[in-house]
Parts: sequence; structure tokens; C-alpha cells
Amino acid sequence: MAEEQAATAASPPGSPPLKKPTERLAYRFITLVMIPLIIIAIIITILILTVFKLKEPIVTLNHIFLAGAIGSGANVSLIMDVSVKNPNPESFMFSHTNTNVYYRGVMVGQGHGPPSKAEGKRTLRMNVTMAVMTERLLGVPELGHDLISRLLTLESYTNVPGRVWLVGIFWKHIVLRINCTVGINISSQAIHDQDCKSHIY
Repeated sequence: MAEEQAATAASPPGSPPLKKPTERLAYRFITLVMIPLIIIAIIITILILTVFKLKEPIVTLNHIFLAGAIGSGANVSLIMDVSVKNPNPESFMFSHTNTNVYYRGVMVGQGHGPPSKAEGKRTLRMNVTMAVMTERLLGVPELGHDLISRLLTLESYTNVPGRVWLVGIFWKHIVLRINCTVGINISSQAIHDQDCKSHIY
């Protein structure tokens, strides 16, 4: 009590009371530590939303190979030779990919790709093998007409979960989704036309 009265008496009239040592330490901690951390967090958030915003990769189907004869009763596989160009300076590490293939709205194929790494500013080339569900494929009414015309139009939907190491500071988990529509010449197995779109989530 005597020390508090002495401190109060030492304060000039009309001035605010002197802060206690614990209050001064808390004020210094907030000023010297917390505020800079908050500012750094805000700057990093702004950079992530602007400068470090990832660009969608460019996907190209180089070749599609159909192993097995449709309607023969044997197992049929669809092998897709795919190139993925990573336009970002950061590398993209991804786990197993999942791909579903549709023919005229019916899912007729499913496959999985191995884990890999797409280096920054480079193109990754890989093969994705899918098992064709022949019973579903043969059940599509328009198949006979398309076999006569020697042209099949397929749609593929691929999910690629992975992560990116941004500026050597932290990992960012993302999911890359790739949707492709491709026309295949059954005789030559050449790609007639294709339209692939990718998006990062």
C-alpha cells in the first residue's frame, strides 16, 4: 500500500497512473512480437492469393491405345499416353491419380496412375492404364453406329491430389482436376480431336 501511494504521489496531477511492470511487459510483447507476426501473416496471405496463385497445367493426350478387341469376350484395356506441362516455377508432387472414362454418358472404364512429380516449368509424360467395362460398353445403343463410322468419342475425368512447396516456406495441398473429351479413330487408334481442361482446387 505504501509503495502504491508513493507511486501515485510521484505522478504529476492530472496525468494517468503509472503502469505496473507486468502491464508494461505485456504491452512490449504485443508491440514487439504479436504485431509483426500479424503483419507477416497478412503479407503471406496476400502473396498466396496474388503472386503465388498457381496456374493450371496444360494437358495433352499424345496417344490412346486400345488393347483387346471389343466384343471378343477378352479383357480390354485403354492406355492413355499423357503429357502434363507445369507452367509454375514450383514442383507439384502428387499421389495416385484416379480416372473415370465415359462413353455417351455411361462410365465404361476406370484406372489409377502411380505417384509422381511434375517439375516446375517442365513437362511430365506418363501412361495411364484403364480397365474397360465391356458389358457396359456393349450395352450402349449407339455403339454399333460408332463402330461402323470407326470413330469413338470418350470423356475422361481425372482427380490428382497432391501438394506444392511454395517458395521454400510451406506446403500447399491442392487437387488437380482434368476433364478431357477425345475422339478416337478405331482403325488407326489415332486421336481425331481432343479438348482437355484442367483446374486447381
